[in-house]
Amino acid sequence: MLEELRILLLECQLVVVALADEVDLNFEDCHAGLTAVRELAEHAWGAASLLSQNAALESSWSNWPSRPKAIYVRHAAAVKAGATRRIPLPSLVGVLEAKLEPLWDPDLSQNYSGARPACTGFVAGTRKLCTNSTFYLGAGSFAQHCYSHGTPDERQRYRDHQELQKQIAEESWWAGQELLQRIGRIIIDEWVQKRKHLPPWFGELLER
Repeated sequence: MLEELRILLLECQLVVVALADEVDLNFEDCHAGLTAVRELAEHAWGAASLLSQNAALESSWSNWPSRPKAIYVRHAAAVKAGATRRIPLPSLVGVLEAKLEPLWDPDLSQNYSGARPACTGFVAGTRKLCTNSTFYLGAGSFAQHCYSHGTPDERQRYRDHQELQKQIAEESWWAGQELLQRIGRIIIDEWVQKRKHLPPWFGELLER
């Protein structure tokens, strides 16, 4: 059921994305709140997965059920003492959430990761070789210098590349937002079809 809960929470967040495009309101607080609750549900699912695998746990420090994060801590302590390490089993909703993560909060600044060549410039005053890394110019090429020692041409090429990458990333992000909005509207239509009448439990609680 925790898997179903994570799906329902993801549906809620997609609906908020769709509503933000249709209603003249700022839904950032709703979005942030749902993100936090989804993370809590993910932690609960992971902890439940460890329990289902009979993962070894260090003794609890209270008689109450442990919180999800405490399950991770207790298992880590047991592993440190020699127990077999277990990891939460993979889940389909987890795979989907990982794919959606760049659409929620894209990184518009970086498009290269890995080792970079060293700057060929010299430090003023000491005349020692600079130890900083060069900056990336795109298309697999690097400048000969770090930004401090960069030539006017290198710095301009760097700024041009950064601007192009920002434009590409923003276009990709907007395309992703359109996809999320479309899925959100589909979910809204499904909810409307299912909820033509209030569920029985709603009336029962209302009448208490």
